Amino acid sequence: MDDRHVTIHDMYDQHTSLIMRLMLSPNSSCIDVGAHVGALLTEMVRQCPNGNHVAFEPIPHLFEALQARFPDVKVYPFACSDERGASPFFFVENDPAYSGLRRRTYDRPDPKVSEITVARALIDDVISPAQKIDFIKIDVEGAELKVLRGAKRVIIENRPLIVFESGIGASDYYGTTGEMLFDFLVGECGLEINTLDGFLCGRSGLTRSRVGEVFNTTSRYYFVAARRLAEDERVSIRDNYLLDLDMRVWALENRETFRAPTAYPHDTVPAPEVDHRANLDVESWGPQSMLLGSIPNRQPDGSLGIWIRVSGVRGMGDLRVFFDGQPMNTTVREGLITIGVPPSLLSKPGTKPVIIEELPTGKTFTVGAFSINRPKGQGGAQRGVQWGG
Repeated sequence: MDDRHVTIHDMYDQHTSLIMRLMLSPNSSCIDVGAHVGALLTEMVRQCPNGNHVAFEPIPHLFEALQARFPDVKVYPFACSDERGASPFFFVENDPAYSGLRRRTYDRPDPKVSEITVARALIDDVISPAQKIDFIKIDVEGAELKVLRGAKRVIIENRPLIVFESGIGASDYYGTTGEMLFDFLVGECGLEINTLDGFLCGRSGLTRSRVGEVFNTTSRYYFVAARRLAEDERVSIRDNYLLDLDMRVWALENRETFRAPTAYPHDTVPAPEVDHRANLDVESWGPQSMLLGSIPNRQPDGSLGIWIRVSGVRGMGDLRVFFDGQPMNTTVREGLITIGVPPSLLSKPGTKPVIIEELPTGKTFTVGAFSINRPKGQGGAQRGVQWGG
């Protein structure tokens, strides 16, 4: 079992990754501001393989590494701001994640800080009006309001989901307050602000005073700004968050490895060609059939839950499952794969092939065919099957 200490940063990264899985599609395009070593940029590329992604990283050696590692991403060596031109930049050599346009107090006793010169740029200058942007992540050690102001056109035109870090201890060195963030994002851009966990729990956006309170107390220092959501959207996000938590608890209790779902919730991508060389064996799976109009193992979001018990999954890469040629939200735990099939794919009778694909090798394996039957007297639909049953 991994005994590594889990930090609050790990929790924020997990929440950000989950929000991306719930809200983005394979075609979504993302911006990573302060990409650092590319941890979340990796998630953007993995979850949105068809998107046109952009990353900004002003620290020279990190910029060069990102360019080499992400050849299909436009990586720029700029410090994003609401001002243009060269600027001093304070590079913390023994903890680069703390580096920024202003020198501040650092949460370590021995910071080794050197001053370098970087180029500043506005996101509005870099991103053309023709490019659609769906998601922006900002981690710039206090300069987030300057980044946001320099992206005002992009934000108003696209209304993207924005995850950003902000709070006392960094942002105040730039003269930023929580109320200023609220006035810009809510008052000028028409979005709403929430904490990451508040968003995932389906709560309404924070008030101006509440944003200021969270900012000042740093009870949370990652926020999400988004368009105003309908109530059914909030309920769906909450239900999927609870399902994700449930699966993680199951993995912990059973001392098994949890693999995050590979989510493709909105768009259709081509189904893979079947290659029987995949290194796993299907031991059992279910449900394998249903009566038209009667969904067995119904999940909170109304989807059909299908479980697939396999051997040989240890050590494999991420997996996704195709149902009738369409990729599903896929969760992999050691020995167990689960998917949720939306009701829209269950509206016609017939047999639907179920295929597992290993990412990124492309190896595939046919699980079987799911049958949707018309009711005839006493139908043979399978009922009451639970995850892993």
